[in-house]
Amino acid sequence: MSKTETQRAEKVMQLLREHPELLKPAKALLDVMLSGREQLTIPELETILRTTRRTIYKWIDTGEIRAFKVGRSWRVDMEGLRAFLLSRTSNREK
Repeated sequence: MSKTETQRAEKVMQLLREHPELLKPAKALLDVMLSGREQLTIPELETILRTTRRTIYKWIDTGEIRAFKVGRSWRVDMEGLRAFLLSRTSNREK
């Protein structure tokens, strides 16, 4: 691990120590990433984004989160989640 990566990891660990409420969303995202799956379910998004199912469906309806249906269930791929988070971050900075 490079010095930069080590510093980033230390910052993340410090953030998690200061905000333990972030542990559950971080663990949920890590579980999905480690499983090798590229798609997230609505319940997983609820945990990761710390919001309600209703809000997630609203974001899907308005196109804020790119989602697709698998049978009767909605899925969001990791790239869709990444794009959503980046758009939310850039909107806050304005």
